[in-house]
Amino acid sequence: INAEYMGVISSRGMGLVDELYEIYYGLEKLSVDEAASEIHTNRFSRILDVARSGPAPAKTLCGQFIPKLFSRFPLLSRNSVDVQLELCNDSEPNVRLQACRGLTSMARDDPSYLSKFAEFLVGLLSSANVVEVDNAKRLLSSFLLIDARAVFAVLCDVISSTASNALREKSIAALRELVVFEAEKVLHPHPDVERSVADAIKRVLDDVTGDEFRVFLDVLRHLKIFQTDSAAAAQELLDVVADQAGLSSAFDPHDEQCVERLVACLGLAQPFILKSAANSRFLSYLASQVLPKLLDLTPKQQGTLLKLLAESMTATAISPADASTFLDPLVTLMESMLPPAEETGAKINFTICECLLFVFHSLASKAIDSVNHVFGTTAGDLTTASTRAPLISSIGSLSPRCTEFLDQLVALKQVLLDNIRSSPFEKRAAAQEKLDIVDETFRSCRNIRTLVASIMKPGGCSAAAREPSIQLSWKADHRRPAGPPPAFAGSQSSQPPFRRNFNVSSSNFNVSSSPGGARLARQALASRDGVNRDSQSDRDRDRDRDRDRSRRDPPSTSDSPSKRIRTSETRTPHTTGSSSSSSGSSSSSSSSSSSSASSSMSSRRSTDSSSRTRERPREDTKSNDRPVRPRR
Repeated sequence: INAEYMGVISSRGMGLVDELYEIYYGLEKLSVDEAASEIHTNRFSRILDVARSGPAPAKTLCGQFIPKLFSRFPLLSRNSVDVQLELCNDSEPNVRLQACRGLTSMARDDPSYLSKFAEFLVGLLSSANVVEVDNAKRLLSSFLLIDARAVFAVLCDVISSTASNALREKSIAALRELVVFEAEKVLHPHPDVERSVADAIKRVLDDVTGDEFRVFLDVLRHLKIFQTDSAAAAQELLDVVADQAGLSSAFDPHDEQCVERLVACLGLAQPFILKSAANSRFLSYLASQVLPKLLDLTPKQQGTLLKLLAESMTATAISPADASTFLDPLVTLMESMLPPAEETGAKINFTICECLLFVFHSLASKAIDSVNHVFGTTAGDLTTASTRAPLISSIGSLSPRCTEFLDQLVALKQVLLDNIRSSPFEKRAAAQEKLDIVDETFRSCRNIRTLVASIMKPGGCSAAAREPSIQLSWKADHRRPAGPPPAFAGSQSSQPPFRRNFNVSSSNFNVSSSPGGARLARQALASRDGVNRDSQSDRDRDRDRDRDRSRRDPPSTSDSPSKRIRTSETRTPHTTGSSSSSSGSSSSSSSSSSSSASSSMSSRRSTDSSSRTRERPREDTKSNDRPVRPRR
């Protein structure tokens, strides 16, 4: 029957494109049961054959017809999917683009093929054709509405299994874009889907670089299940960071990669620690592996680790057991790093001293028994300690040292401020950096004095005596000192945008170098001479307008009481008599005309009288107003 049908088609002399249209229009209105007949199956097979071996225009039509007829021929579904994917890999760009557009409808009709389509589209992400890459991302986004779990599972499988670095990078970027831009519509309403996506991402984290881990952590934080303020969500993300930090291996202070990984993971863990997540894994590793080897690190690495440790103490939910475990190596480190009391003139790193004292004060308030055991005292009173006397004297000597150094910092700060004001604008950045260092050191010395005073007072290590108002020097909010602003990054001009206290007559001020400079200079000259020409002209204009209005409109008798008295005094008896006669003789026309004439005369007289009795406006002696006209 198929051969007979094809003979009829060939006898008509129809082209291949017309033949495809003829087959499609005959099959598009059939149901699944009607399309199961042999003749209709042979017709759809004809479309599949043309798609494999036909010319480019015919393949383009087949790429459109196969997805539309796909659901009517379930027995040929696997063959149809293979043919459609062959069209997606065709050498002609138009054929590939049209065939890829039909994958969404095929995945919607049969979701069992969605993973296969998604894997093919992920492979297109590394293509050099920008149009194909955008089309692949758009199709993956449409697949999320069908089965989001399958799409993210395919992406994670490709990321973990591919050997191409370019494809891995593109896949990670596509995963982040899908989560960030489609999470609110696709993932947030379905917590179970978010959980499956989170589990798939965690499986990928076994072999990732530092930059890739930051991207995956950002993706996890965009999921709604981790956007709550609950400690459980923060704890789960903190465990993810701890797994990546390699806390199960020994710490090697001479391995740059090991040190950088620990520092990076401690920095990434800070937001979750601040949400009261338990930091036991990091504290145990730092106490057993890092603190005993901290002196083998460079000074910069020591300062970075101690700063992160001090920041984690501001809101860490530390148990008394963890505090006791951490206190012994910390006290040993303090004995090595704090300057001895008998050494005068030695160089002191105030930031490191601040970090050590802050961590000790935070832990001692939670492990008072360990403090008593380490220092041989009772109730956390270091003034009565029987052991570690050099350390206690070293702590006590820090306060007078900081006081002496603060006086030097105040003088140094004033010198730097004077240098900033007197130096050219392009050379102020270096001086401003020095000033920032001085400010941070100043705050560090103040914190050290506060900590020493709190620790060394009777019972200073108890929880009740802990100082709650200490803000770390490098985290404190502070204003920049008064003076000219620092140089802007990337500024091409050597002149400042605007100097508030500038001298207009000085030769180094270029009016044309700043926008609106001429107008600002004119205003400055006007304010220097004590004359504001704009406001003066406005006052003259208002005064003339009020004078003209007062001449046109006579003052009302319902004004102030003084005006009413003056107006009533200038009235003549004729006005009252005429008004009474006019009201009494309404029947006579001659009397009414005479009364109206007398009324107008009396009103004119009262107007002249009121104008004569009007107060003369006062002249502003401070302004150059025009003289007032003489009274008529």
